[in-house]
Amino acid sequence: MKPEADRYSAFNVVHSTPNGEASGISTEELQSELEKRQLANVFPFEVFHESARDYMKLLHEHMNIPRAFIGLSMLTAYSSAIGTRYAVKRGRRNTYMSMWSCMEGMTSSGKTLPYEIIFEPLKELQTELDKENKQEKEFTDPDAYDPYADRMREVIIRDVQVPTLVRTVLPDNPKGVTKTVDEILEWINGMNPNSRSEGTDEQFWLSGWNGTEYRLIRANRFKAVVPRVFVNVIGGIQPTITWKLFLKDRDTTGFIFRILFATAEEHRIALPDDEWHMPEHHNDMHKRVLQTLFNELPVDDEYEEPWEVQPELEAIRLHKKWRYDKATTINAMDELNKKEIHAGILGKISEYAYRFAGLLAVTDMVYDEKKPHYQVYLTKDHMSRAIQLAEYFYESAWQVYGRVKQDIVVPMEVLRWAGYMRGNWSMEKIGVMEYPNLKPDSARKKAGRQMRKYIEKYPRAFNAQAKS
Repeated sequence: MKPEADRYSAFNVVHSTPNGEASGISTEELQSELEKRQLANVFPFEVFHESARDYMKLLHEHMNIPRAFIGLSMLTAYSSAIGTRYAVKRGRRNTYMSMWSCMEGMTSSGKTLPYEIIFEPLKELQTELDKENKQEKEFTDPDAYDPYADRMREVIIRDVQVPTLVRTVLPDNPKGVTKTVDEILEWINGMNPNSRSEGTDEQFWLSGWNGTEYRLIRANRFKAVVPRVFVNVIGGIQPTITWKLFLKDRDTTGFIFRILFATAEEHRIALPDDEWHMPEHHNDMHKRVLQTLFNELPVDDEYEEPWEVQPELEAIRLHKKWRYDKATTINAMDELNKKEIHAGILGKISEYAYRFAGLLAVTDMVYDEKKPHYQVYLTKDHMSRAIQLAEYFYESAWQVYGRVKQDIVVPMEVLRWAGYMRGNWSMEKIGVMEYPNLKPDSARKKAGRQMRKYIEKYPRAFNAQAKS
């Protein structure tokens, strides 16, 4: 692993010099900038293959897209192209490299741009599949055309309910699919659409996150079995409504920490350069890698055994040490709730670390123009790079939780003041109620100041849920 001080190459570290060059910066200034970025939890571009890193750097510089949005979109695109063809071999257990991805940023911060650009090669494949399906069935033999009888090939899906996924989409696409949503809340709120109670959709997604089997039995002896559920999810959310993801105790159940959060380095509107175009050789490289991963790694049968990503012993030990160090720090925490949240995050991110390492191992092979092989070795280098990604997502999950906790865990005193506002109480009336020992005018002014403080600190108190 590289020394921590060298974690970011100069062109990725410095924005204050022309074209990102660092030739005029002193060692002390560079070290200071590195420390600032580490504190800001900057997404580590350097863990990717050199060709991917160059492509990502250009997107960041010219399209003004936050680094983390680009990085998470790249990882999700890799996962979507590979699907169930490869799995990381961990003893007798296969770890499939599925991902739930959420880009958190204000309106117009560039949440949708990376998906539109980075997923373009996969969207092109989906378009071709749509054309082939229609042409082969409708025009070759119009009389025999039955849109429901033959295999429905999909790479990217949008509006589909869980029963349809289980009965049709996943059996027809054993390699897996990717569900895209503009807002990640579409996915959360779309669970159990025909049920007034919680239903079973959330349980489907929980079991599917690990690529495990899902069995569905309904009336009239209808039965559907998906041996390996593989559905990636990618979307965005605005920081002002992130708290809604945590309702129904999803932080306690661990559901929410299965989502990888990419957060913008700062809250700002993205200003892409509309006159700029990605150099063709970078576009061609990106397209070649994703389409090679998809086309040359077919999965034709849902019971077909995956090809192996085999971790080497040094990689296993590195992951074990990283997780041990994290767990030791968590165990030393005094506050139980804080300890539980950190433990929940670690459990999911340590699993993702193996997925990241597997994705890097497979994609390195394709970037280097090596023919995909049924067995790929996951080295210590792959794992050290994956741990840098894991560190980023561990910290981003904690940062998101910390902000959300302030939004939804509101002191009873604040809820009381929010009740005054809902009841259209005047500041005079609130002052008399809260500060009976002050003169009316002084009480009114103090009530106004206090109300402004509460509104600033708890802007969504009206929608908050009080917790003990």
